[in-house]
Amino acid sequence: MVATSDSSRDDRPRRLIVNADDFGFSPGINRGIIEAHRAGTLPSASLMATGIAFEDAVSLLADTPTLDVGLHFDLTMGPPLTGARTLTDPATGRCHRLPALLGLVAVGRIDRGEVIAEWRAQYDRLCAAGVQPSHLDGHHHAHAFPMIWGAVVDAAREAGASHLHLRVPSERLADGSGWRSGLKSLALRSLWRIASARTPAVRRTDHFRGLGVQGGQEVLPRLLALVDRLPGGTTELMMHPGYDEGIPAGDSYTWQREHELTALTSPELRARFRRGDLTVTGFAHL
Repeated sequence: MVATSDSSRDDRPRRLIVNADDFGFSPGINRGIIEAHRAGTLPSASLMATGIAFEDAVSLLADTPTLDVGLHFDLTMGPPLTGARTLTDPATGRCHRLPALLGLVAVGRIDRGEVIAEWRAQYDRLCAAGVQPSHLDGHHHAHAFPMIWGAVVDAAREAGASHLHLRVPSERLADGSGWRSGLKSLALRSLWRIASARTPAVRRTDHFRGLGVQGGQEVLPRLLALVDRLPGGTTELMMHPGYDEGIPAGDSYTWQREHELTALTSPELRARFRRGDLTVTGFAHL
């Protein structure tokens, strides 16, 4: 895998990949993602092989061949496809919740081989459904945690998938993004730096954005401001559009998804993208 530059030189053309996480998580989320894609503002989505609406998402893709699709690797909602012992909460039969997973990673209680096997099972499920992933990210960014990142990089190489673009959730937030977003960004950036210290370079975008856009009713103005100040190079923008219908218990990002969908399908954003000072594209076209 080959890393791209993390430079923000202003002279490079600006390319923006708007990517929706959680495709396959619920039918309402699937519906919202397809609506945003058809509005022309969402070229890319990441599909959960473990999602309760995985088959629904695959069915929708049959009529939406222009949507660029990646793997949304899941280690925090479950259940794991492999039934891996160290990845499973014995009380629920599902993946460990995020705090528990972080704790187990910290004390070395997650089996690296089980992570590789689970990644391969989720990747193979997409391929068996006729989906050829172009990129890889993780639910709750768990793919970027220490030990897990290295296992995922190795699993992709062993599967002949070194072409995948891997998300590096290292975001430098602008002023006004809020303290919660700031703390989350700092934590993710620190975890990934620890995780990637001794791993090979990977294919990645130059920049990552999205944490500063999330939540509340001010998504559109934050989104428009973010687009206006995009640096040179290729930026991945993480979004979570959808409808608050049938979202699995335990997920706290619910009504906020509809605000993201409204922003993505708004006339204002579509007009902004048509201005001609940046290219909106997908991972498959990099």
